[in-house]
Amino acid sequence: MNRKPLAALACAALLLAGCAAKPANQLPTLIHSANPVYPPQYAEDGITGSATVQMRIDTQGNVRTVRVLSATHPLFGRSAERAARQYSFTPAKRNGQPVEAMITQTIRFALPAANTGNQKAAQPNQPKP
Repeated sequence: MNRKPLAALACAALLLAGCAAKPANQLPTLIHSANPVYPPQYAEDGITGSATVQMRIDTQGNVRTVRVLSATHPLFGRSAERAARQYSFTPAKRNGQPVEAMITQTIRFALPAANTGNQKAAQPNQPKP
């Protein structure tokens, strides 16, 4: 019995199993974020809201451009944009190679409950492709 084809088939199966372990296509993953500053005049007046930004992530995982898509109030948009410029990501991958990607993120600006004593907070949500 010739064992060479069987050995070649076994090697091919092992190689394919190794390839399956790493996905060839990946979305960017957030590895560092910055909390946006809650605009003081909005906090004093009890104004809450949100801002949605779109970011272009380069092949190194750096944020290259940020665009405010919508904001309930102008200062929320500016604050969200400033924070998003400080983010860093693992790069997106296509066929195992780093590629640029565009992602969208909504940041919600909410005041804490009066009885918690916490500072005013603006929290980013997980970015979406």
